[in-house]
Amino acid sequence: MKFKLFSRAVLTKDFPEYGLKKGDMGVIVEYVARSSAEDGYIIEIFDAQGQTVDVVPLMESDLEHPRPNTVLTYRELKRAA
Repeated sequence: MKFKLFSRAVLTKDFPEYGLKKGDMGVIVEYVARSSAEDGYIIEIFDAQGQTVDVVPLMESDLEHPRPNTVLTYRELKRAA
């Protein structure tokens, strides 16, 4: 398990189906172990006011740990139609 439960994780690519972009940050809420494929995680994404935007399943390679010397951005969420 690469990420600890309730730790922060950053998206490594865009997910237009959820309105999420590379660099968006969320919290790991569940670990999904797989024996024959890549492990996965359930990640909860919050808005700037702390409200849940979505809870989405992602593969481990879709996530990275927050790095030093980076900043968070403020953007409007655009949902897929």
